[in-house]
Amino acid sequence: MISRTLIANVGCTLIPVALVLVWPSLSTYEFSPRRVIHSLDTRAVLVAPWICRGTISAFVSRLMQTGIVIRSHPLIIVRAYVLWVGIALFRVLLGYLLTRSTSSGLGPPLLALLVLTGMRSWPELPGRRIQVVEPLVLGAICAVLTALDTAPWTYSIAVLLVMPITLAGRFIPPTLLEKTQLLPTPTTEQNPRPRSVLTCVLACLTVIIIPRLVPPPLYTVSFPSHSGPLLHILVLSYPRPHDNPESPILNTTLMSFLPLTVVPGITISVFTHAAVETHPSFEWAKARFPEVEFYADADQHPDASSGQHLHVAEALRWASSTRQAEWVMLLEDDFPLCGVRGRLDLARVMQKLERGRRLDYLERRGAFVGTGGSGLIFHRSLLPIVSTILKLHASTDSALPADVIRRPADLIMQDCLLGIDPLCPRRAEVMNMHAAPHSAPVAPGGNLVITSRLIIDHIGADASTTPGRQYGQDQWRCGWRHPFHGRDEVVVVVV
Repeated sequence: MISRTLIANVGCTLIPVALVLVWPSLSTYEFSPRRVIHSLDTRAVLVAPWICRGTISAFVSRLMQTGIVIRSHPLIIVRAYVLWVGIALFRVLLGYLLTRSTSSGLGPPLLALLVLTGMRSWPELPGRRIQVVEPLVLGAICAVLTALDTAPWTYSIAVLLVMPITLAGRFIPPTLLEKTQLLPTPTTEQNPRPRSVLTCVLACLTVIIIPRLVPPPLYTVSFPSHSGPLLHILVLSYPRPHDNPESPILNTTLMSFLPLTVVPGITISVFTHAAVETHPSFEWAKARFPEVEFYADADQHPDASSGQHLHVAEALRWASSTRQAEWVMLLEDDFPLCGVRGRLDLARVMQKLERGRRLDYLERRGAFVGTGGSGLIFHRSLLPIVSTILKLHASTDSALPADVIRRPADLIMQDCLLGIDPLCPRRAEVMNMHAAPHSAPVAPGGNLVITSRLIIDHIGADASTTPGRQYGQDQWRCGWRHPFHGRDEVVVVVV
């Protein structure tokens, strides 16, 4: 006979699936540490276990969670919820150092309880045999749930919390645990020894960590929509103080990106809006790097003020009309890539962007791996819009609305990718695609992909193109925490 408790437990795991189908907006209550840290929003901590993403993988994960609930203790849901609060609070503490992806569902606490209690309530197995089978089965369950929920950090923390709970259970009087029944006790369940728990913990952590230690494939196209390259790296160059033919700044930056030219689908160009006779290092680099295209824009713009707005606007216009790459990475000539590690991390960012690109929908329309106006990656459909907005700011007779504040070019581009610029359309509006925006799947996270730390260096601190401006030599270097870390509009690639 099916008990009411079992019906209630199964309902707690399956009802959220029905609710998210009726109200898709419920998925916005997924838990993220930055919500608590930066927005002081604790609602997601309380309701995230009952939230389910509206994806097939999330539904499959819920079915697996339901199976675990059916085979477990009647108080499994209560225990899982208490453990979830601990997992969320621990993630908030880690979030002060690094902000991770969103989380929802009962998967992490259920897995932790399964590791904590072992498979003692499951079909009987001989003692020695279960010592071998249990870590393998739990490791497989952990791998599948982690992949379905795409929450490696939450599952890792959930599994790690099992060890202190196990050790604490050895020192807490059994009578106290029996009264609360929030944790398994030797009198209610056959508790595994700490050594067995540690074996299962290591098995779970192994299947979570190992796949993420393998370097990603270099810049593979997921869904080509035209014959152009995948990524075009556009380097903006302008004469610096004491510019000479062998100036190391432009040379160093190009050398850092040059290994990427061996990858099919990646091209590099250097763009300048200055007269070449005033920019000797541009001409010297042009003769030295045949793999790189150099373009000096000689167009005259009497109706615009010369400066960064016009320079960047013309560069994006040129890239949009001639390069036809799926993605364009913009950077100034004093921001080289951070070595081999930087190239691998850039591959992971491109993998994230490409994974969400389809012919009829684009989950992310850009990325930001640097600072200022460097390290910005735009989808090609956004280039004409950003170029036009920058041209409006550069125009001497600008038609900007009265309520739009004039900002530096780098802030305009950043705000556009974040989805908060008043003139830049939202990502669903900007795509020149066939599907209606309301029919597209909702991507978890924000509009912009960032790296947790900067993967491009800054070597021109004492040679700014703006007369009199200098930066600290140790500022905005490789490994610096990304300035957008913690914002609701971003999704983080941990590097």
